Amino acid sequence: MTVLSVCPLRAQEVFTYDGPLTIGSERGNATYEYILQKGDTIKSGAFVFQKNNSSQGPTKVIEIRGGFKADKPSGSWEFEFGNYEPGAQKKLVDYKYITPINGTQRSINGSFKDGKPTGAWTVLVDSIVESEKTSRLFQSEMAYENGVPQRSFRIETSQSFMVGRLLRNGDAHDTWSLFDKDGVGELESWKFDESVLKNIVIATEDGSKIIPLQMETDQGSRKIALDQHYLDVMELRLQVRDTTHVFDHGLSVLLKKNAAYLHEVEDLMNEMGLITSLTNFKVAVPEYPFTKSEIKALEEIQTNTEQAQEIIESVLSNTQLNILKLTDPETDFLYQVGMQLDSSYIRPTEQLLRYYKEGVAQHITRNELLKGLWPKGLPASVIQVRDSSGMIKKYKLDQASKYEGEDELHLQQLADFTEYSLQMAEKLKSSLDQKITGDKRQKAFISEEKRLIDQANKLKQLLDSIDQNQPEYISNSYGRLKKFTDESLSQYSKMEESVTKLDRVRQLADCYDKARNLATAINKMPDQQSEIQELYQDQVWNPFTATIMDEEVKKRIVEAYNEKLIPHYLNQVQPDMDCDQILILEKDLQQLHDRMKELRKEDTKRLERKIKRTDSIPELLKLFGLSLS
Repeated sequence: MTVLSVCPLRAQEVFTYDGPLTIGSERGNATYEYILQKGDTIKSGAFVFQKNNSSQGPTKVIEIRGGFKADKPSGSWEFEFGNYEPGAQKKLVDYKYITPINGTQRSINGSFKDGKPTGAWTVLVDSIVESEKTSRLFQSEMAYENGVPQRSFRIETSQSFMVGRLLRNGDAHDTWSLFDKDGVGELESWKFDESVLKNIVIATEDGSKIIPLQMETDQGSRKIALDQHYLDVMELRLQVRDTTHVFDHGLSVLLKKNAAYLHEVEDLMNEMGLITSLTNFKVAVPEYPFTKSEIKALEEIQTNTEQAQEIIESVLSNTQLNILKLTDPETDFLYQVGMQLDSSYIRPTEQLLRYYKEGVAQHITRNELLKGLWPKGLPASVIQVRDSSGMIKKYKLDQASKYEGEDELHLQQLADFTEYSLQMAEKLKSSLDQKITGDKRQKAFISEEKRLIDQANKLKQLLDSIDQNQPEYISNSYGRLKKFTDESLSQYSKMEESVTKLDRVRQLADCYDKARNLATAINKMPDQQSEIQELYQDQVWNPFTATIMDEEVKKRIVEAYNEKLIPHYLNQVQPDMDCDQILILEKDLQQLHDRMKELRKEDTKRLERKIKRTDSIPELLKLFGLSLS
């Protein structure tokens, strides 16, 4: 409920807002004070925003605490971001069961003066286990004056730390060094001279490696913020001659993380109309302006790439082809050609267009840019694919390519390359369209098979997403469920077109939906076993230690449950099971769990004596009052 309150303050009234507030895509609740001035809302006083999408699953938390003066951020501000998952087991606290959380918490704290960052700012990232902070994953400290970062700063993780220095105008300067916390010494250093990066020194087993940089050109340079864009520029410029891959680790990674955390704050403040810059460490980059002919080539590249990408996406997501390629080697070959065309031809070109759109490409020579994306040169005009028998098959156009045979990579060459890629995509789609037409599939099959593939993919994604650290008897069940999916799909694809096949596709789609429910039920079993283990405990007085201790009760029932009945049910998950068995098995697992909770309350002395005398599963099921399956 939104609450507005008013309190007199001299001649001007101060209002308090308490209700929902949306900041960008984040919807939560806010409380803040404001005054009305010529019809405008002017924030003045404390400000609090909280978002907590608490649920049974993953939880995202955002909390902002700060203050305003004349509608500008002022004084201390605290930003907290949390990403949490519920723990596996509940805990008893003050006679209540609570669910602990696990995840990470990011806290960014600092101050504003006249709407600009000032003084010390810190970034802290902590690991949360069982609702407690267990380790510091990341920490950075920097200072601002009038919105400009300056003087020394420090960034550290649990393994390493770096120190650097900025001039009073925010320019990167002097040597920035990375050290190992184990005392090995300096691992890496970047040498700046008034925002210009001169060289990078990497420690090696033989001593050190110096990587010189040329960051100034005749066309001039300009200063940008040291963030992901700058590091993209550096990585592309060095990719061919940097065998140590310096931007994949070390100092670069710390700077990327720090910038990403600060960007979270910038984005939220900017969404509130409060232009805030925290990542403005200034660095110089060279300028290589695009010529008119290069811009024209880039427009051709974009048009060709967008059309090729649309065609290939339609091919790779086509339900009929996903079915047909299982039994038709030629369709499978063409499908693999499409996958290679997507990964090696289209996606790197999309990356180039992203660099151009984000303003990265203009700071790199064209040759460095293209070699950074294709270190071994542009892919050949002939696509080679190894078929299911291990033989190499080739795919190419009838006409020769225009882009091959040049030593120096340039944008017009890339425009010719993307034109060739588009022609390959069009030919590929034409060939596959003929395959589909020749297969004479009815509309009913197309619709049902799309649903079938969707359900199969959902089942596989669920099985892949489930914690791989589960006990072996659980993971083995998942493996058999995957095999069941693959084998049943393969068997379906080999069926002749008929009413029977149409019935089968509908049955299988429903079956995979039921199998997802079964997978979820199996995933719950370790938690259910822990719940039963805890339920079958009594507190007893131990006179020898003079303490109250937990003692397991009805041991034979719990042993039969863990060692005989659960393995019995899970062993029924087999690649050749039918859909009815899947539904029955899911119900059986829930029935077993419910029955175990009931037996805890019943007098089971006679039952326990009978359990002791049998190892027969049918007999145990009968004794437990469970249905035979």
